[in-house]
Amino acid sequence: MKEFNKNYGLLILLLIFGCVRFLRADDVNEVTCESTHWQCLKSGKCIPLSWKCDSERSDCGPDDDSDEQNCPPKTCADEEFSCPSTGQCVPKRWVCDDDADCDNGEDEANCEDKEKGHCGVDEFSCDNGHCLSMQWRCDGVEDCDNGLDEMNCTATCDVGMFKCHDGNCISDSWLCDGDSDCLDGSDEIECGEKTCSDGEFKCDDKLRCIDIKWKCDGDFDCSDHSDETNNCTYTNHEEPEICSPSTEFKCVTSGECIHKSWQCDGDPDCTDSSDENNDCDYTCRVDQFMCENHVCISNTLKCDGNADCEDRSDEKNCVSNKTCDELGEFDCYGDSSFCIAIEKVCDGKNDCQRREDEDSALCKHRDPCLHHKCGNHSHCVNKAYSDSTLVAKCECNSGYRWVEEEKLCKDIDECEQPGLCSQICINTRGGYKCECYPGYTIEKHYFCRANGEKAWLYYTNRRDIRRLRTDSRYMEIIVEETTNSIALDIDYEDGLMFWTDGGTEKIMRAKVGGDAVLANDIQTLISNEKGDAFSPDGLAVDWLYKHFYWTDTGSDTIRVANYAGDKSKTLVSTGLDDPRAICVDPENGYMYWTDWGQNPKIERCGMNGENRETIVNGGDDLQWPNGLTIDYIGKRIYWIDSKLHKIGTANFDGSGKGHVLVDATEISRPFSISVFEDSLYWTDWHTNSIRSIHKITGRNAKTLSLGSYSVMDIKVYHELRQIRDFKEKAKDLCRNAQCEYMCLPAAKMSSNATVSCVCADNQQLKSDKRSCMAGPATPAHTPKPTTQAPITQKTGETTQKGSGTTPKPVQTTKGSGYTVVPEGTSTVGTPGKQEGNGVGGIAAITAAIVVVLLIVVFAVGCFNFRRYNSRNKKSMNFDNPVNGKLQQQTIIVRSEVMNHKWSR
Repeated sequence: MKEFNKNYGLLILLLIFGCVRFLRADDVNEVTCESTHWQCLKSGKCIPLSWKCDSERSDCGPDDDSDEQNCPPKTCADEEFSCPSTGQCVPKRWVCDDDADCDNGEDEANCEDKEKGHCGVDEFSCDNGHCLSMQWRCDGVEDCDNGLDEMNCTATCDVGMFKCHDGNCISDSWLCDGDSDCLDGSDEIECGEKTCSDGEFKCDDKLRCIDIKWKCDGDFDCSDHSDETNNCTYTNHEEPEICSPSTEFKCVTSGECIHKSWQCDGDPDCTDSSDENNDCDYTCRVDQFMCENHVCISNTLKCDGNADCEDRSDEKNCVSNKTCDELGEFDCYGDSSFCIAIEKVCDGKNDCQRREDEDSALCKHRDPCLHHKCGNHSHCVNKAYSDSTLVAKCECNSGYRWVEEEKLCKDIDECEQPGLCSQICINTRGGYKCECYPGYTIEKHYFCRANGEKAWLYYTNRRDIRRLRTDSRYMEIIVEETTNSIALDIDYEDGLMFWTDGGTEKIMRAKVGGDAVLANDIQTLISNEKGDAFSPDGLAVDWLYKHFYWTDTGSDTIRVANYAGDKSKTLVSTGLDDPRAICVDPENGYMYWTDWGQNPKIERCGMNGENRETIVNGGDDLQWPNGLTIDYIGKRIYWIDSKLHKIGTANFDGSGKGHVLVDATEISRPFSISVFEDSLYWTDWHTNSIRSIHKITGRNAKTLSLGSYSVMDIKVYHELRQIRDFKEKAKDLCRNAQCEYMCLPAAKMSSNATVSCVCADNQQLKSDKRSCMAGPATPAHTPKPTTQAPITQKTGETTQKGSGTTPKPVQTTKGSGYTVVPEGTSTVGTPGKQEGNGVGGIAAITAAIVVVLLIVVFAVGCFNFRRYNSRNKKSMNFDNPVNGKLQQQTIIVRSEVMNHKWSR
């Protein structure tokens, strides 16, 4: 009985508790919010604590402003401005910046002191009172909102310069030299017939003289190709290049090796276009579209607004399938054949041609919004429909979006959209604010322009090195004569320029900057005579730790040396096929490089050679990645692909991949790419041009230079391109490391930067990780056992095919390689030693056999014992379904990420 009473009492308690819970089910205050949230008194919603008393009256809902009740008087910090009507606090630097940040615009009131005339003597005043550096006046960039700084401009050129018809300035020595250095070609107008000296060949167009030795050498030097088409009989001066029949195609005239899959794909890859001859039978898969020039692209790229075919045939005859309602417009005829803007409905004008937009029934209630109320952060609009109805609808204000679950308009975080601001994006209620890092000035509320002098573009031109101002106003020669300059980079602070020469197989250094235009103090740092470099293809300068890195396609290695060139180290020597471009991030300790071999990819590792990983694989993302650059401000990498005609981008770890531009017309045969401010700059050896676009949107394409001899690598020259905030920290790290040979930054795996000591190739570190001692011999850097097509060496210039560095990926097949016998290893010994070794070997083998037999006996015994025990135990096995499910989920997530054009 006692047990029954006990259970009965427990049942009653449970019933009472259930009734209380039921009666309070509608009590919104029963909802429990997290500690970081506050519960609204009427709606019961949980909102972040930061929204309480923030002068925003729509957080709890349309009819609940409890989050703004009983709030203490708000005070702003000393560096903030208090908006009188709402109590908002905004930074004082936002006051009088022509951008209203207070809800009622009080921060832009009483700004009379911003009248014209208060700018300094070295500044230009815009109509809105903004002051600009006078250096930005007439520089081709509209800095004033109305472009006043670019009006009434008259270009002048310095002494020794020729003024092009478009106002740009070039060296007068380039006048009538057969190269169109002016964008409008005015430097080659009215030049007359070229007079050639003995030992020179006159091109058929009579505009250029070339060395007679360059005739019939397999390389086009005349713009009309007459040096290779007039009675040429080629002889083999060197061993012809070896191509792998199974994986490569050999170009007929040039002898280049290209991927076999590139043959007959509609895109000429050989210099002589022999891979696209008349024997090609062009077909595309069912999921592909064939361009008029026979190139196959994905069906999804047709009519997407981007010219993916070089002939733009994928954007021809495209019809939009969107309805008027989807476009947010009024459907005049009810079939989406003719749409007009909603604002034109019932405006008294016949916009639909048959007055459908002015129908009496439609416009009877001209403004239904007069009798309709909308909630906070929304407004009423008259929505017109094709059935002659005009209905009042509430739409969220700009900067807000409708959240169906909460039935209200919530703030949009505009900063999630890449490229909205040049550098720093700050989300505000209903909007956003752009700011810049130190050294930059905000313009037009979003663009960060670098202070100081105008940036220059330094680029190699094979036979010389030049610089072009980013506004394309001035072009000058920096190094007057090179054999075959390919890659370059610059240390702005030290005024040092490094470049590789494919003809002499050297890495050079010179002083640049200052008042002098021409480089001086030219030195050879690394040369083939020393056995150090064979085909230095890509080059990158570490301006913090003072080293330079380079890729070597001859030995398939990545190496590093100090600025003097007397200390060097091989960092990567395995797993490389055809390494090309390289760039470094010394503050974070990483170096990045491209490889356009049989398995194209982008890799990175620590600048000490450790922690290597592939971050972008070949396929749709890249096939022929020629150029690579780092945006240190935006913390992204950019690459340019010559096969896909694409500029790609990704975060430093390879995530967030996307593309900036895919356009075979704009991107023909790119070689190198660089980035500064909001622009990407690249060279194209097919058109011998330098071009630029916006780094995020891919718009505003420009041609900065056209008609150079053979543009190759390109780098931006400006003090803000190389961030030096970490300079002193880098010095301290290496000073404390006390390395005997070289101190290199390691990959930054945490918040703390680290360095490591390395030794020369034939040495290794001692136990103290600082000092060096003799180590295993490093194999000599022997070039690949393949060379180029029949080519004659030019006087004063080496062709790219001969240098091992060409704009075209000349694929080669490595032979059996070579064998290196380390020092101290002998293949022949004395008879006595051989006999002694034989006796010792027999004894060792006998002992080993005995040990193995004992182990086998022991193992058999253990197995029988465990088998006996298992018969006396019950066991159950369960398959783990998690592994398979996780694998499937991983694939799904990856596909979703890849569908985004851009993701952070």
